[in-house]
Amino acid sequence: MAPQPAAPALPALPDFVQALGDGVYAIDTGFYRPRFDAAYLIVESGRAAFIDTGTNFSVPRLLAALDALGLARDAVDHVIATHVHLDHAGGVGRLMQALPRAGLVVHPRGVRHMIDPSALYQGALAVYGAEEKARAYGDLLPVPADRVQASSDMGLSDPWINHEAAVPDTDSTVNGVVFDTTADGDYIDVVADIPSAGRNYYARLIGAMAP
Repeated sequence: MAPQPAAPALPALPDFVQALGDGVYAIDTGFYRPRFDAAYLIVESGRAAFIDTGTNFSVPRLLAALDALGLARDAVDHVIATHVHLDHAGGVGRLMQALPRAGLVVHPRGVRHMIDPSALYQGALAVYGAEEKARAYGDLLPVPADRVQASSDMGLSDPWINHEAAVPDTDSTVNGVVFDTTADGDYIDVVADIPSAGRNYYARLIGAMAP
């Protein structure tokens, strides 16, 4: 019997990238401490999407994840922000500058903040002060309006916007996205935050990776 060809070797990943299976990768953004804050890279048929970005300082890690997987910058079709808090979307503007084909998908209420992040900047300045704001988040870069798409414009039904998902056996709800990567309706449920209270942004992105 002829020997079977060896399975292709998996790429060596940086220690801040974890393969979760089925083309899903968790990227430790390095925010404050290890394994505290994550972005996600979804890969399907050679195309990719990021879910959340971390801060400006996280962007080199996201790009390193692409490099480790042999993905070109123009293989990324979407950057998806679960919500516009700076630990999740503060690096969107910088990341978008590095991804020539990517469009940003964000909740309708977040669109204006991604195009003009001045209100986010002033809010962070008021809460943290100039020194800590600069240390933790860096500068906030705008995204050109023609590269920003509201999640509601992608044919998403209203009940899935601002949907609160209960965490079993707790009093908490979650922020996240449900992301459909395949034609047969397989979903990836990405939890962004588990706050005890507050508004949650939950987007069901149907077929978002379709060309």
